[in-house]
Amino acid sequence: MSKKFKVSFFLFNCILSCWCITVYNYPFFNTFFNTNAALWVKMILPIYVFLMFMAIHCLVLYKKTTKPLLYFFLTANAFASYFISRYNVPLNRMIMINIFETNAQEAGEFFDIHLYLYLLWTCILPIIVIHFADIQYPPFKTQIKQRLFIIILTTLIVGGTVVPFKKQISIFTKENFNVRYMLVPTSYVSSLPQAFKMKYFSKTAYVKINKDVKKTEYRKMDGRKNLFIFVLGESARNANFSLTGYARDTCAPLTAYQDNLFVYQKMESCATLTRYALPCIFTHFERKNLNADVAGYTDNVLDIIQSNGYKVKWFENELGCNKMCRNVETKFTCDSRQCYDIELNKQLYTDLPNITQDSFYVLHQRGSHGISYYKRYPAEFEKYEELINAYDNTIYYTNYVLADLIQHLTALDDQYNVVMLYTSDHGESLGENGVYLHGGQATEQREVPFMIWIGDKSMQSLNLDKDCLQKQTHMSTTHDNLFHTFLGLTGLSLSVYKPELDLISSCKIKN
Repeated sequence: MSKKFKVSFFLFNCILSCWCITVYNYPFFNTFFNTNAALWVKMILPIYVFLMFMAIHCLVLYKKTTKPLLYFFLTANAFASYFISRYNVPLNRMIMINIFETNAQEAGEFFDIHLYLYLLWTCILPIIVIHFADIQYPPFKTQIKQRLFIIILTTLIVGGTVVPFKKQISIFTKENFNVRYMLVPTSYVSSLPQAFKMKYFSKTAYVKINKDVKKTEYRKMDGRKNLFIFVLGESARNANFSLTGYARDTCAPLTAYQDNLFVYQKMESCATLTRYALPCIFTHFERKNLNADVAGYTDNVLDIIQSNGYKVKWFENELGCNKMCRNVETKFTCDSRQCYDIELNKQLYTDLPNITQDSFYVLHQRGSHGISYYKRYPAEFEKYEELINAYDNTIYYTNYVLADLIQHLTALDDQYNVVMLYTSDHGESLGENGVYLHGGQATEQREVPFMIWIGDKSMQSLNLDKDCLQKQTHMSTTHDNLFHTFLGLTGLSLSVYKPELDLISSCKIKN
């Protein structure tokens, strides 16, 4: 057997606390030192955190608990610090909920050589050292005295210096709200119970608002059925669409259809996580009063449309609809939910010959979902390389899929009133200010593309003013507009409908 080396608990605690500060909390201090905090605060905070770790360890680490607890927390800390340091994403409750809702395939994309190497020295190495450490604990009474001394000393030092500056600290934390969620392990330990409660113990009664619906028929009564397609993208940011100013021609596939394409220059998403964005898109709740759990148990626009004469279907190629498709027919493109998005189109084309009534389809794309952008498009669409370039490939491919859809819908313009709408649930950060992915507050994560395509004959049959629609593309819009626009498109209204948010009704030609 390998010999174990002896170390006193006090020395072990000091080394462990230093390790937690310098290794697991390097991202936290790196971010904190770049804030506008006073110099004396930047100098004294590491001491506070060190004393805090010392005190916490004194509370929970005993002879029978030290090694089992540290095996768990060192592993969790290593994963948490890697995620924060590589993607600069704070572990708040929204991110933790997103982790709960991530499937094995999506999570597997984060496992690469960088993670394995990081875990080797931040997790496996310290666990091996702790395993072979023979931690020497003093007699019980002496232990209690030592532990109480450290806990009381920490309380007095931190309390005595923090309380007088409570107001300044409060202002600083409000201005730098997410910094606190970068401190490991307090970030995920404090966020985990909240996320767990919201995910598994949120009990909400179902609310029906689908009543007293009024229908105003604005189309020509020529027997044509309405065929409306809403394409819901994933992680596509407006900044990388050439139709709104991006230098690279990522929207080249759509060039042939620009005459009937209404591209909005600015749309802002309700949230930067799918869990919150989708309820905002499909329900009457707006950004300022959105509760995703309540929205998930409230009639949404698909329920309203379906109960008023439309056949509604949801075709899924992502991770799900966040309860938005719970009452409508839903189909997945493939068992793995990892197909290329063109498969959504193919599934739609198979379904189209069976249309016998007004229909509303939702195609939920895999889009530009990170982090493995290169998996979102076939090899022949690899026009650019590296991270941002691979992301641009996903945007180019998305526009190819949209162009393919428009081409097929154009052929149906003689038969149906065809309208296609496209937006993304949220955008994506690609390293701006050191931030990656989504779930934060960055502009790149909030500004998303939005476009509407309407066939020539459909425009006439629906009595829509093309010039009016074009002028509206210069308006600032948000996801709040979509619920009301869907209702306006189908000619439906009810008590929660707001015509001022409807992007269609104001352009209807009055007979």
